[in-house]
Amino acid sequence: MNIQLKQLDEANQAWQQYQQNQLVLLHDRLKLNDVDNLSFEDIVQQIENRFNDLNNQLIELENVKSKIFSFHTNQYYLFYRVETNVDVDRLQKQTNELQDVDTQTEDNEKYQSQEVCFFNYKNIFRIILFIDSKSKHCS
Repeated sequence: MNIQLKQLDEANQAWQQYQQNQLVLLHDRLKLNDVDNLSFEDIVQQIENRFNDLNNQLIELENVKSKIFSFHTNQYYLFYRVETNVDVDRLQKQTNELQDVDTQTEDNEKYQSQEVCFFNYKNIFRIILFIDSKSKHCS
């Protein structure tokens, strides 16, 4: 009997350590707040909120991408127009705008890498929630 209790205690400790490690991963990778004191439903809500934030950032990135494409297209046509009629002030202004857009592009690439990570975690949580809901039906 004591051996079984000891084995159960060890299994319980291992499970608690696993859960703690998962909470640390959630906190570190998804930038969630105070997951130690939240219920499972609250953690899922934070993940959903984070997903929505990243989705909004993706929409912003798509808008910036569209602006960059438009800007580069305008630069291409401007190049041929400037050959015959040099407009230095306008060219300088557009060059400065292009540098600003390139800076935004670098920032946006960082957001995109975070988004890929988030989508991976979102799929993992969908699987966990599916398994959890199936296990409740089996009980």
